[in-house]
Amino acid sequence: RKTVREARSECPRTPSNGLPRAAKMTEAPKMVPEMAREGTKISWDEALAYAGSLSREQLTDTSGCYCYRCVPCGNFPLGCGYSCGGNTFSYALSTIPFGCCGLPYSFVGPYYQSFKRDGELVVVDAENKTLACFTGGTHCCYCTQ
Repeated sequence: RKTVREARSECPRTPSNGLPRAAKMTEAPKMVPEMAREGTKISWDEALAYAGSLSREQLTDTSGCYCYRCVPCGNFPLGCGYSCGGNTFSYALSTIPFGCCGLPYSFVGPYYQSFKRDGELVVVDAENKTLACFTGGTHCCYCTQ
């Protein structure tokens, strides 16, 4: 697994939208939304490649109600909440009482990052506004509308 810093260094900024692009575009971006819809575990590299193929508008259009689902638990719903979207993905209005979901995530393009820098949220299905949460390099949850 690549660190965030390594992934950024491989993804030069483009003049079209100012966001990093995935260095090696494979079939992963086409498969990622289908994997998300099936609730399949997604790797960081696959998620980053897909997010790198989206516009800034698609990456920050995350407002609305979300259901949080635990991937290792068979996509078991953990809770729900509302995010205002834009440059912050916030769990502030949430039914989840524990820490990893307590702080807002800031958009650092092409993903959202926790203030503690120990978690990332990546758009993995722009059509359905689905995000994947990664902690410690592992895909742990989906945020689905």
